[in-house]
Amino acid sequence: MARATSLVASLTGVKVSTGFTATVRGKAAARLGPFMDQVRVLLREAGVLYADETPARAVGKLHYVHVACTEFLTALHTGGRSAEDIDAGGVLPGYVGTIVCDGYAGYDHLGGALHAWCGAHGLRDLKGLYEFDSGGQVWARSMADLLLSANAAATAARAAGQARLGEDQLAEITALYRGAVAKGITDNQGKRSKTAKDALRLAAASATTRT
Repeated sequence: MARATSLVASLTGVKVSTGFTATVRGKAAARLGPFMDQVRVLLREAGVLYADETPARAVGKLHYVHVACTEFLTALHTGGRSAEDIDAGGVLPGYVGTIVCDGYAGYDHLGGALHAWCGAHGLRDLKGLYEFDSGGQVWARSMADLLLSANAAATAARAAGQARLGEDQLAEITALYRGAVAKGITDNQGKRSKTAKDALRLAAASATTRT
């Protein structure tokens, strides 16, 4: 309530009490219905969406806050963590664009969309593998460095008004990507440790991911 009150003051210049904010939140939520319906329509038309679910307490119990968003649009709802709970937001069912998520199996039923692994989660997994076995998982460090470099190149291209990277840049990124994947698979063939299995899983996933 305190944060909502501060937001009202920042947006409108009107200072109200937290008690007042608490009394009007239900009315405000009800009036947002048509607006949120339009937000969901616009989200379903977006070419790329980010989706996530985060644990939080609501009504005295543990729930998950589900989000479907772009840079400018966000739809939130609460619920469990099942496929039905994910669909309850009214954005992802039938969506045919690209969903950027954390690889959680609850999104697997959304077969009409292309699933992209969240870069932050991928880098976290690569970092964990390399730190656990730096001598045997060199590919993970190489892949992480490449992803960071590719992201920096894409950011620079957008800032320069370019619609895409140059062909030479794309060819170099693709070659380094495939090289890191090949080394990960080669270096872990025949290994039986949990880390090696994770490395093979990551390398195989990287090899089949469309970028």
